Amino acid sequence: MRHFYALIILLITHLSVNAQCDSSLNGSWKIVAFSTGDVNFNYISGLTFISRDFGASYPDSAFKNKLIASLKDAFKEHSYKFDSNGQFQSQLAKDQIETGIYCYIKETGELKLTYKNALGNSITTDAKAVFNKGLLVIRVPKANKQGVYEYSYERKVE
Repeated sequence: MRHFYALIILLITHLSVNAQCDSSLNGSWKIVAFSTGDVNFNYISGLTFISRDFGASYPDSAFKNKLIASLKDAFKEHSYKFDSNGQFQSQLAKDQIETGIYCYIKETGELKLTYKNALGNSITTDAKAVFNKGLLVIRVPKANKQGVYEYSYERKVE
């Protein structure tokens, strides 16, 4: 009988945690802009802004332009698809697709993305997600905790 009560408590806890997850992200999202902190690019307008430090670090304009072009190219296919079952699919490039589970808590803007890396280990990324002028803006902390990467997505019409 104790096992039955433990199972009921576990089930209630699981349901209450999942009940916090919001469905506002449901749907498909395509990148329209990104910011690394040093390079900001908008795919709609085509405008690129670079920080002073970045510009000073790469005085060779040909190399700097190649670097910026490679960043633009790397992110141009980036998209997310979030479904109502808490599953997501992220596409960074044509052949680079990740799948996993997510939970978005609208009140705090917390977004947890959990997926398996190439070694099969489970990885969780803690990000912030907000809606701004119809765009989904996801902010991911940099590995060194010095700033964030910011990605803006528009909802795809399917």
